[in-house]
Amino acid sequence: MQCWCCDVGLFPASAFARSIALSSRKFGSILSNMVAFECLGRVFLAAHGRGDASPEQWQRIIDALEENAETVEVLLVTSHGGPLTPVQRAQISHVIRSQGLEVMMATDSPLVRGAVTAVRWLGVPIQACSVDEREHALEDFCGLCGVELEMAKQTIRELDQIVLGAGSGTFPVNGTPAERASGDD
Repeated sequence: MQCWCCDVGLFPASAFARSIALSSRKFGSILSNMVAFECLGRVFLAAHGRGDASPEQWQRIIDALEENAETVEVLLVTSHGGPLTPVQRAQISHVIRSQGLEVMMATDSPLVRGAVTAVRWLGVPIQACSVDEREHALEDFCGLCGVELEMAKQTIRELDQIVLGAGSGTFPVNGTPAERASGDD
């Protein structure tokens, strides 16, 4: 199997892998500073690992949000602790404002969740939840149900595996949940 980003057999060459695997390569290993995303219709799911996202990785997320501006209404971001640079914060703020996105930030940091609440009081359309509450947020905040909800739940788990499992070189990704359900790769 060939990787879409580096021509090495690490990721399946599925649409899912092409849209989310944003790795940095160094001497054939995958570094842990990864971001991953998937656009599921009106919901855009993103995960940020513990390390810094490179400018190239970050730009891919911005580009994907802009390319899907007509359909994306809700952004659910899981942060596992990786920081954003001032430039990255400005870029995402611009996209959120210009597209009128509603945002849910999932993080295990009580400090970040508190800051998000304070920002929401200032009129910014953002909410926060713990990482463990994301699946409920998909239903309650994002308004997903049925097959869409199950696909989104599986996708957020896969995004986590990509950004948190980056050091292992093992990525249990084999197409989108819809592709797996239909038997297509």
